[in-house]
Amino acid sequence: MSHDENVSASVVESRNFVDDDGINKLTVGLLSLYELDLVKAKGQLDELTKKQMSVITQLQDENEKLNKMQCTNDLQEMCTMVKQYHTKLTTIKKDMSQLHERSLKLKKRAMKLQQIKQKEALQRQHQRELQIQREQELIAKPLAAQKKN
Repeated sequence: MSHDENVSASVVESRNFVDDDGINKLTVGLLSLYELDLVKAKGQLDELTKKQMSVITQLQDENEKLNKMQCTNDLQEMCTMVKQYHTKLTTIKKDMSQLHERSLKLKKRAMKLQQIKQKEALQRQHQRELQIQREQELIAKPLAAQKKN
């Protein structure tokens, strides 16, 4: 006989020696040995699960806080940018106002210069006309024209 056959034969023989009542008693005994440890382990697992849920909730709360902080930081950055752009806009408006004033002064000056040049041109033309008239008066007139007068 081989070793495996010996083991199966001994299991069959041992079954014959133990009845159902004995099996129940052995089962109850085995359960009573491990039941306290299993109940204790189950309680510890339940407690661990509750603590894990608590930690998960705390982590979710912290994540929400971090997200809010990130949004707040983004908002602060946007406010800073708005202030910078407002300052730039104010500077540009000031520069534009100064340029407008300068252009008005230049236009005024150009108008005055144009008026002065027009006056000078009129004076030169008037001087020419007077010069032409004097020259005409100096030109000798024929005697016949003088006698008629």
